[in-house]
Amino acid sequence: MKVMNAFSINMLPDDFSGEIRFTRLASADEAQEWIGNCVGHDSDYPESAIGHADTAAIVSALLDRELPMNRVSVKLALYERALLAQYVGPRLPEGSTTLPEGARIDFYVIQLLLKRDDDKIREEYGPSLKALRGFQGMSPAELRALADEREKTSAEAACEARFTEGDDYGGSGFGRNIGND
Repeated sequence: MKVMNAFSINMLPDDFSGEIRFTRLASADEAQEWIGNCVGHDSDYPESAIGHADTAAIVSALLDRELPMNRVSVKLALYERALLAQYVGPRLPEGSTTLPEGARIDFYVIQLLLKRDDDKIREEYGPSLKALRGFQGMSPAELRALADEREKTSAEAACEARFTEGDDYGGSGFGRNIGND
């Protein structure tokens, strides 16, 4: 799993044709929890892909874990999820270790998904999905997410379930989906 401070179309696989899901997390605490839930399922500790030392220092402090500056080229794989720590505010002064007044870091989980025809999803997965609570009112994006879930490895599914079902959070789940739903 990668922690990044920027997202670019150059991060997509060369032959990618699908959807990019951005799920905004409510706070740094929620981002910390998401990393904690997913780290046990990934073979590697979160890999920093934060390209600026000052940003890395601030994100490290907010997430309470060491994320050194690591200016690397990132290519995301299908279904891979990454945490985006997006700086919003005035230009960071050189040597900053805290956010300047009026600045913030917004956290997003980014995931690449296949694009599918919504009717095909209903046709292919409908019988098994109808058993799920609330199927009648599910949006096409929710149906795609459920269909995509079937194709993930068990480790990814476990992490995703903890993230989306909200185990200890009354079923509310983390974040808000701000994609093109």
